[in-house]
Amino acid sequence: MSSIRFGTCSWKYEFWKGIIYPESEEINYLKEYSNHYNTVEIDQWFWSLYAPSKVVLPRCETVTEYKNSVPKDFLFTIKVPNSITLTHFYHKNKSEELIRNPYFLSSDLYSKFLDSIEPLKENVGCLILQFEYLNKEKMSSQKMFEDLMYDFISKISNSGFPIGIEIRFRIILIKTILNF
Repeated sequence: MSSIRFGTCSWKYEFWKGIIYPESEEINYLKEYSNHYNTVEIDQWFWSLYAPSKVVLPRCETVTEYKNSVPKDFLFTIKVPNSITLTHFYHKNKSEELIRNPYFLSSDLYSKFLDSIEPLKENVGCLILQFEYLNKEKMSSQKMFEDLMYDFISKISNSGFPIGIEIRFRIILIKTILNF
């Protein structure tokens, strides 16, 4: 039997005070949120890549705080850090040269990410690999992307986490390449 879960893309919204959250000053937003919903997306850990090549992964204290704030049956959908899914560093304007991200589809960094969220393992519904809009400047062909993905998936397939993949392409057509 399947279950339906309701949730949102985050939980810390000041403007929900008096609607979802109590009006009090001191609120554990996630704990209060979990009284109303049974799932949520964590996207804050997605923003992990900083030039020139700094990566920030979830802090143990934060992961433990999240674990302790929700009931046992609560599920998180977690966006995998963009340090793993971005082909190149962000640049401010189109005239800047693209700089390759050395961590793109790094199974080693992915493993470190999994280690960092280990306390939440029982509460993870799905990990999302969200890819940027890709074009020929960043990825020469759909086949190249597929080959890189197959290689990456083969290295991480025993992680024990369900994986969702969001692919955005401009110019290149995409077909379904993975069945989990």
